[in-house]
Amino acid sequence: MYENVTGNFTSSENIRLSFTEKHDRKINICEISSYDLPDTEEDEEENVNVYGNVISDDDICQFKIRIEDLANVIIEKRHNKGFEKEYMSYHKEKAYIATQGPKRSTVRDFWHMVWQENVFKIVMVTQLQENRKAKEQRKVHHYHFTQWPDHGVPDSIKLVNFYRAVKNNTSDQHGPLLVHCSAGIGRTGTFIAIDSLYEHGKSVGYVNIFEYVKIMRRDRLNMIQTFVNDNYRPCLMSVGKHKNDYINAVIIPGYSSHGRFLVTQCPLKETVVDFWTMVYDHDSSIVVLLDSPNEDAPLWFGKNKTLEFENYNIDLDIDNTSEGVQLSLVHRGNQPDKRSIFVFSAKKFEIGSTSLPSTTNMNVLLQRVNEQRKQRTGPVTVVCRNGATKCGLFVALSLLLEKMKIDDQVDVFQVIRTIQTRLPEFLSNFDQYEYCYKCIKDFLERDSVYANL
Repeated sequence: MYENVTGNFTSSENIRLSFTEKHDRKINICEISSYDLPDTEEDEEENVNVYGNVISDDDICQFKIRIEDLANVIIEKRHNKGFEKEYMSYHKEKAYIATQGPKRSTVRDFWHMVWQENVFKIVMVTQLQENRKAKEQRKVHHYHFTQWPDHGVPDSIKLVNFYRAVKNNTSDQHGPLLVHCSAGIGRTGTFIAIDSLYEHGKSVGYVNIFEYVKIMRRDRLNMIQTFVNDNYRPCLMSVGKHKNDYINAVIIPGYSSHGRFLVTQCPLKETVVDFWTMVYDHDSSIVVLLDSPNEDAPLWFGKNKTLEFENYNIDLDIDNTSEGVQLSLVHRGNQPDKRSIFVFSAKKFEIGSTSLPSTTNMNVLLQRVNEQRKQRTGPVTVVCRNGATKCGLFVALSLLLEKMKIDDQVDVFQVIRTIQTRLPEFLSNFDQYEYCYKCIKDFLERDSVYANL
């Protein structure tokens, strides 16, 4: 979503803004005048920051922008032709403005700054909504990325697509790029770093993320607040006394609220307890086994025999189904908790470590898992020998078919590229890509036959 903003700055006292907002193919036009905004009281001026823990003293930024007398600014800009020399090349003194989201008492100052600094693009990377909007007019493109959580990181593919939309809209103006989130440091710093490092990397052939973060923090403290490691890995929360919270697995999000996957390798003897801990902690009630478990690391025993660990019991309840088995997972604690787990044993897949199953077998499995999913909650746990080859195919096809049902179309490359950001080993060769297309073709043909019955 972006907004085209034209401003009528007739004096430093009154600003009229006219917004053309485009969102979900709908166009809305609205206006606002600075006379509509509240006057800033003296006590408000002392507390203009959004967050109290982000200090507002001079040491937070050596290059704060003064809201100068707007009439003088306009005269100066006309004389200097918009500071063209200052912004002549990419390696310029003022390439970005990082700011917090304006409070109601600072909205007027925010738009004064936009005009004063010759800003032509505003990037908003927060969920907050802002007031908006036109004799001397200037068009400002306002881009709003709505899928960046306040505490966390967004999907990288979606952020890259948003970044490309910002960059592809060229302008003959030479002002800085204004970026703001809520506090003006975390998400703001991240977006600025992406742009600067990408442009610098194109010219020199490499990037130095750590060094650039240090440079940003010399200008504004706390830019990029966290370095997230293993952000896509499920954490084990109910571990025993002598275990840590790590497991070699990744979380793959789906396109619906209940469409997630936990993807992992066949556990070793010493990590079977970690496997069941993950299943329990993340409330997974479906397991898809695309390879047989390791011989010395069974995931359950036969009838009337319990697999026991420090905190868990695993019992076989039903084993006479053609699809798989039903287990009971019991967490022993102050209040014992019993979960029902359905395990799909895809024996038809076990025809060689590198062979691809028939498209018919794959689509039948996908359909049966989806039917079970309608009756259960939580993510589906997908397991294969190395946690990548067969798992990647199953997860990719699940997401592709889900996306087709939602949108009536699908971009195979983008879906696969998305899961590869979580685990690069997914779908690592051309044969696997081709197999996905064959499965989709088989699915559509089967679906068409059933629809005509």
